[in-house]
Amino acid sequence: MKPIDKPDLVSLTDREREVLVHLAAGQRVPAIAVEPHISQHTVRNHLKSIYRQLDVSTQSELIERIRSLGAPKT
Repeated sequence: MKPIDKPDLVSLTDREREVLVHLAAGQRVPAIAVEPHISQHTVRNHLKSIYRQLDVSTQSELIERIRSLGAPKT
């Protein structure tokens, strides 16, 4: 099971999961927006939603949370 498919992340939408995959790969907001052809504002909105759902308040907390679910360290 990939970390993005963990039960802890079941509440995330497909697009939020996509954004999370890019973030976990080390991409920044401008780069994340390119592939799915969405605005940077939309990426930030998805990130805010992810933060709320996973009860984190910073990007570093989010990355640590994903790593704790089994994502490989970069």
